[in-house]
Amino acid sequence: MTRFYKALITYLEDKFEKSTNLEVRNLIREQFQGKCEYVTTCSNCHTPSTRSSYFYEIEIHLAVLHLLNLLYFLCVSLIFLPSQGIKMLEEGIAKYIAEEELTGPNQYMCDKCNAKHDATRAIRLTALPEVSLNHLQLQNYL
Repeated sequence: MTRFYKALITYLEDKFEKSTNLEVRNLIREQFQGKCEYVTTCSNCHTPSTRSSYFYEIEIHLAVLHLLNLLYFLCVSLIFLPSQGIKMLEEGIAKYIAEEELTGPNQYMCDKCNAKHDATRAIRLTALPEVSLNHLQLQNYL
């Protein structure tokens, strides 16, 4: 589904950008594109480095302990207790934007220190799209 979605959005964006109508030309970006920042902070000098990026989907990882848990999630989120389903999605999004440690072989090359150091990296969602595709990435732990 994700490949199809990416291909469709790319195709539509390319076609619509050729339009003389300004509303049509920017339709895909205005409706489906969000913006985020990757913020990496050196643990040595505490200097943050920010890189902006655009996105059309957010990949949310959900831990599924068993097929029955998946069915439970779908039933809870869609039928019985939508608020529980929303809570599970909120937890997945929180994991997506949580800070990660860059240590060992993944150390960050700090421009200010001119050396590799441990660092933290986080994602900040700075602009959300009008229409959001949340790709649920199920991790099966049987």
